[in-house]
Amino acid sequence: MDRPVRADRAQPLVKDSFSRQGAFKRGHAEDWTAERLAQLSSQELKQLRENAERLNEPGVVALCSEALKARPRTRSTTGAKPGPRR
Repeated sequence: MDRPVRADRAQPLVKDSFSRQGAFKRGHAEDWTAERLAQLSSQELKQLRENAERLNEPGVVALCSEALKARPRTRSTTGAKPGPRR
Protein backbone atom coordinates (compact mmCIF):
# COMPACT_ATOMS: atom_id res chain seq x y z
CA MET A 1 0.00 0.00 0.00
CA ASP A 2 1.47 3.37 -1.04
CA ARG A 3 1.37 6.20 1.43
CA PRO A 4 0.51 9.66 0.21
CA VAL A 5 3.52 12.00 0.12
CA ARG A 6 3.13 15.36 1.78
CA ALA A 7 3.97 18.26 -0.49
CA ASP A 8 6.56 19.65 1.95
CA ARG A 9 8.42 16.30 1.93
CA ALA A 10 8.32 15.58 -1.79
CA GLN A 11 11.85 16.92 -2.36
CA PRO A 12 14.89 15.64 -0.49
CA LEU A 13 16.20 17.97 2.14
CA VAL A 14 19.24 19.90 0.97
CA LYS A 15 21.13 22.38 3.09
CA ASP A 16 20.84 25.92 1.75
CA SER A 17 24.59 26.46 1.64
CA PHE A 18 25.05 23.28 -0.38
CA SER A 19 22.40 24.19 -2.91
CA ARG A 20 23.75 27.72 -3.34
CA GLN A 21 27.39 26.69 -3.73
CA GLY A 22 26.94 23.48 -5.67
CA ALA A 23 28.77 20.25 -4.98
CA PHE A 24 32.17 21.85 -4.39
CA LYS A 25 33.12 24.38 -1.76
CA ARG A 26 34.28 27.65 -3.27
CA GLY A 27 35.02 31.14 -2.09
CA HIS A 28 37.04 30.49 1.04
CA ALA A 29 39.90 32.73 -0.07
CA GLU A 30 38.66 35.49 2.24
CA ASP A 31 39.20 33.14 5.20
CA TRP A 32 43.00 33.44 4.80
CA THR A 33 44.55 36.45 6.50
CA ALA A 34 48.18 37.47 6.97
CA GLU A 35 47.84 36.69 10.68
CA ARG A 36 46.52 33.22 9.99
CA LEU A 37 49.26 32.53 7.43
CA ALA A 38 51.91 33.63 9.94
CA GLN A 39 50.91 30.68 12.13
CA LEU A 40 51.75 28.16 9.38
CA SER A 41 55.14 26.59 8.78
CA SER A 42 56.98 27.39 5.56
CA GLN A 43 56.19 23.92 4.25
CA GLU A 44 52.48 24.43 5.00
CA LEU A 45 52.56 27.81 3.24
CA LYS A 46 54.14 26.27 0.16
CA GLN A 47 51.51 23.52 0.10
CA LEU A 48 48.70 26.04 0.54
CA ARG A 49 50.11 28.14 -2.32
CA GLU A 50 50.28 25.08 -4.57
CA ASN A 51 46.68 24.17 -3.72
CA ALA A 52 45.53 27.75 -4.32
CA GLU A 53 47.23 27.77 -7.72
CA ARG A 54 45.55 24.49 -8.63
CA LEU A 55 42.15 25.81 -7.47
CA ASN A 56 42.61 29.16 -9.24
CA GLU A 57 42.60 31.33 -6.09
CA PRO A 58 45.04 34.13 -7.03
CA GLY A 59 44.38 36.10 -3.83
CA VAL A 60 45.54 33.21 -1.65
CA VAL A 61 48.54 32.61 -3.94
CA ALA A 62 49.59 36.25 -3.53
CA LEU A 63 49.17 36.16 0.26
CA CYS A 64 51.23 32.97 0.52
CA SER A 65 53.98 34.36 -1.70
CA GLU A 66 54.18 37.55 0.37
CA ALA A 67 54.30 35.57 3.61
CA LEU A 68 57.08 33.35 2.28
CA LYS A 69 59.13 36.36 1.09
CA ALA A 70 58.87 37.95 4.52
CA ARG A 71 60.36 34.89 6.22
CA PRO A 72 64.10 34.59 6.70
CA ARG A 73 65.71 31.98 4.52
CA THR A 74 67.44 29.15 6.30
CA ARG A 75 70.55 27.39 5.11
CA SER A 76 70.07 24.05 3.48
CA THR A 77 71.40 21.13 5.49
CA THR A 78 71.43 18.84 2.44
CA GLY A 79 74.49 20.48 0.85
CA ALA A 80 78.11 19.45 1.20
CA LYS A 81 79.32 19.12 4.75
CA PRO A 82 82.25 21.30 5.70
CA GLY A 83 85.56 19.54 6.30
CA PRO A 84 87.34 19.44 9.66
CA ARG A 85 88.62 22.73 11.01
CA ARG A 86 92.34 23.24 11.34
